[in-house]
Amino acid sequence: MWQIIIVSITGILAAACAGRRIYRLIRHIRQGDNPCDGCCGCPLKKPDK
Repeated sequence: MWQIIIVSITGILAAACAGRRIYRLIRHIRQGDNPCDGCCGCPLKKPDK
């Protein structure tokens, strides 16, 4: 019984954490014109000209 409760709580916390990160990512993209704003760099980022 306790194992089910602990696994359920862990699953809920993991889903909440993932949902929060996705929400913050979407909110950040909507607020700025450049989704790469604040990025440390990746192959997809184009240099400004």
